[in-house]
Amino acid sequence: MVFKETPFSIMGWTSGGSCILMPISLADGTLAQISGNRCYSIMINGSVHDIDEGVEPDIYIAKPASFADRTALTKFINSMP
Repeated sequence: MVFKETPFSIMGWTSGGSCILMPISLADGTLAQISGNRCYSIMINGSVHDIDEGVEPDIYIAKPASFADRTALTKFINSMP
């Protein structure tokens, strides 16, 4: 939600969430991060709503394989009006 209020466009698909990442340590010393229980939220008409469902992108990219393909992304961006 915070990013949606900037002048930048979001490319991709609906993803993400608003929960804070929490570091954990396993018994064998392995470190990892999990989605925590603290989430960002917004106030709408006096009611609190979490925004854990992510945001809709401005520009939808259907193929996830294209997210890391710089050539495909450049071609896609250059073809935009």
